[in-house]
Amino acid sequence: MSTSVARRVADAVPQPESLQSYLERCLPDNDPLAKVIGSFAMSGKIIEARLRGLPSSDAGGYTDHRNVHGEVVHALDQQADEQIYAGLFHDKLVSAYASEEREGLTVATGPVRGSFLFLCDPLDGSSNLDCGLPVGSIFSVFRSAEAPRAGQPFASGREQVAAGYLLYGVSTWLVFSVGQGVQVFVLDPRGRTFFQVHEGLRMPDEAPSLSYNAGHADAYPASVQAFVNHEKTRSPFSLRYIGALVADFHRVLCKGGLFLYPGTAAHPRGKLRLMYEANPIAFLAEQAGGAASDNAVHLSTTPLDGATEGTFALPRIVPVLLWGVREHSKGGDVIVHLFMDGFS
Repeated sequence: MSTSVARRVADAVPQPESLQSYLERCLPDNDPLAKVIGSFAMSGKIIEARLRGLPSSDAGGYTDHRNVHGEVVHALDQQADEQIYAGLFHDKLVSAYASEEREGLTVATGPVRGSFLFLCDPLDGSSNLDCGLPVGSIFSVFRSAEAPRAGQPFASGREQVAAGYLLYGVSTWLVFSVGQGVQVFVLDPRGRTFFQVHEGLRMPDEAPSLSYNAGHADAYPASVQAFVNHEKTRSPFSLRYIGALVADFHRVLCKGGLFLYPGTAAHPRGKLRLMYEANPIAFLAEQAGGAASDNAVHLSTTPLDGATEGTFALPRIVPVLLWGVREHSKGGDVIVHLFMDGFS
């Protein structure tokens, strides 16, 4: 085939849309939200490079620090947090920033600052790092020209203007929504550009899979154990659990099914953080046709914890149930009530 013919054939094949092109097309002109998502994506490229062990990477191991939740901090937890924070603040895109790795709310100063509150889990599932298993970064965005102040009512997840995550695995995925469905991009390792692979992704209608930590099942409330046992009667049935919220939810998003992280005897309210993990994932689930719940209410209507000047209250810990299209359309409320009886 001649070069000219090959070029015409290549030109005739639809090319996937880049992240930049999508944001320019789908968000209003000059909407700074596009720059916020772009900054997160750029940070993801840098984090992904470190995770893949490039020569400039210093992955390190666990530090001698614990975060505000009492968990031992991995060196890459800190590096991911610093990278995401630096990108947002360097470009003056946010009014305030809070993450799982920081003790308080970091407020932007100076005459020029953004109009968004940015919340994130910089490196979800970091305990998987020494095994080479998937990890991710989760984000949630609210419009807020001023940082929350003491006594000021705070938003619920319903008021998120964007939410999403990066999944670092065999390939690097960027999944997000700005309230117009779930958009899915994959990083091209050659050109280091995110290209769209799904527009308006919907959870599949049928999915006989359940994602939960079976090792803790005996410590679940009796009603949750009954729920799990009921789900196991499906035929066919499969159990899938990776141990990183981003990875487990990504599979449910793409293949359907249910994900649950309930409370146990040791942790009655579960361990997922409402602001950094549950709310953004719930937003995506609903945008994809599914649903999400904590204590018998939809997660997206659960108010966030209050904030005080200079410090952010410890995020609320919530039990989480996420389910896909089939369960949502065929008795989702029954599933929620059965699941949540143990928390009343």
